[in-house]
Amino acid sequence: MLALAAFSVTALFSQAQQAPVILIVDLGLVYQGHYKTAEQNTALQALAQKAEQDLGVLNKEIDGLVAQYKDIVEQATNNKVINAEAKSKAEADAQKKGEEIRAKQTDAQNFVANTRRALSERQQSFQNLLIEEISKIATDIAKQKGATLLLNKPAAVYYDPAYDISDAVLAAVNKNKPAGTAAPAVAPTAPAAKPTDSAAPTVTFPGAKK
Repeated sequence: MLALAAFSVTALFSQAQQAPVILIVDLGLVYQGHYKTAEQNTALQALAQKAEQDLGVLNKEIDGLVAQYKDIVEQATNNKVINAEAKSKAEADAQKKGEEIRAKQTDAQNFVANTRRALSERQQSFQNLLIEEISKIATDIAKQKGATLLLNKPAAVYYDPAYDISDAVLAAVNKNKPAGTAAPAVAPTAPAAKPTDSAAPTVTFPGAKK
C-alpha cells in the first residue's frame, strides 16, 4: 500500500511539473490567405459595382432635375417680359422642383447607407463563420502536435517562430481549394453618395416655404 501510494504521488508530481506546450497561429493571416476569402471578396466586389451603377442612375436623375430647376429659376428671375401670373407659376414650379431634388438626394443617401450596411453585415457574418472554421482546424493541428495551449498571434508578446503553425493551418484550409481560384482580392468598399448641388435646393423666392 505504501509503495502504491508513493507511486501515485510521484506520478501526480510529474504531471504537475510537465511544462505546457504552447503554439501560435495567426488567424488573420490564414483568413486573408483562405481561398473562400477570395471568393467572398469577388462576390462583394460584384455587388459593390452593381451598387455603383445604380447610384449612377440616381445621380443622373438628380442632375436632370437640377438642370430643370435652374431653367425654371432663370425664367422666373431674368425674363423681363414674363407677367406676374407666369412668374408666380414659375416660382411655384421651382419650389416643387427643389423639393423633388431634395427627395431624390435623400433617396441616393439612403441607398448608399443601406448598401454600405448590407455589405458590412454580409462581410462580418462571413468573417465570423470563417474564423470559427479556421479556429477548429488550427485546434486540431495543435492537438496533433501535442499542444496544451494555442494562442492567436496578437495575444503573444513574444514567441519563437518555431512554435508558429500558421503555415500548416493555411495549407490545411486550402487543401480542397478549387482549381483556378484567384488570389484573395481586396475587400470592396461601398459606393459614396454624390455631393449635393447646394444651389438647387437652397434658392428660394419671396413667400416660398423654406
